[in-house]
Amino acid sequence: MPLDARRRRHIANQLPRSDRPDRDSTAAVQPNSDPTRRARRFEHPVAPKPVRDWVANPPTWLEVLAPKSSFTIAQLDLGESEAIALAMEMHAALLLIDEQAGRQEAARRGLKVAGTLSALDEADRAGFVNFDAAVASLRQTSFRVSEAVLFEIKKRRSR
Repeated sequence: MPLDARRRRHIANQLPRSDRPDRDSTAAVQPNSDPTRRARRFEHPVAPKPVRDWVANPPTWLEVLAPKSSFTIAQLDLGESEAIALAMEMHAALLLIDEQAGRQEAARRGLKVAGTLSALDEADRAGFVNFDAAVASLRQTSFRVSEAVLFEIKKRRSR
């Protein structure tokens, strides 16, 4: 499943290395037209140390691909546009993307989308992470979520 820029930044340190999928599992795929530029972004000193460490030694299940064809969508950054293009090319079952404009564009193109909090909810239900602890960690970074969205997810989780 293609990962958008925000998800790549924050999900990396949520799962212990031993709980990450192996090659035989459904793999996470991220678009990458310029590996050097993208890697530098995660090696930046303000990136959390677990993320910098993860980039320096990525898991074997992470496959970095570039879409065969690309398009520019005015309201999206390059990473989101590439994630949508790659998901379409791969006929991905799900696109993990947080930015509202990207989610709307992906849905308009017929893609099923989910965000970071939905992924963490599923990971919590599977026993991989503690949702509340993961959200608390995310909120210590540049990740932003409205209280209304968080309330709706917590309400859905309590059912």
